[in-house]
Amino acid sequence: MIPENHHPEPPPLPSAAPIAGYCRACGKALDQASVRHAQGAIYCQEHVPMESSEASSSPYAGRYPYTSSSPPEVANPDISPPLAFVLGFIPGVGAIYNGQ
Repeated sequence: MIPENHHPEPPPLPSAAPIAGYCRACGKALDQASVRHAQGAIYCQEHVPMESSEASSSPYAGRYPYTSSSPPEVANPDISPPLAFVLGFIPGVGAIYNGQ
């Protein structure tokens, strides 16, 4: 009888090459020649995910329009943030001041 917490060992490599990593999908032991890097993980040739484009290399691509090189535009430069903060304590007046 096999204990519940028993996990089968990954199959050994056919050659005596040192193990460089294990496939994230199947757990197969990989030598340096068979390692495939994708999305920050190691995969075997059979399980390497398809890259759709350069922009998809980041999991946050397309979700957040602002980067450190493109700060958000100021909606109205004539509005004073400290005055808007003070007027925000009066219900509705801060929003009216901000044009909302």
